[in-house]
Amino acid sequence: AGELLRRSSEREPDGPVARSLRQGVIVPSQVTVGLLAESVRDAPQPLVLIDGFPRTAENRDGFLAHWRRDADAALL
Repeated sequence: AGELLRRSSEREPDGPVARSLRQGVIVPSQVTVGLLAESVRDAPQPLVLIDGFPRTAENRDGFLAHWRRDADAALL
């Protein structure tokens, strides 16, 4: 997830992701989930490992709202 956010901030240095990263705050979940959705859609394999997400309960709520399901597994 962090890599997707960094790439997004490089593409749009004045966009909401870049501003959030500069301020040291967590990027809004709808933005992160949107980036994840694009990446999952374009993934070459049907199994996807998302590293570093969710970081907060609000992140998880955004994930559940978008995919209408929970993750199949979590690594700690």
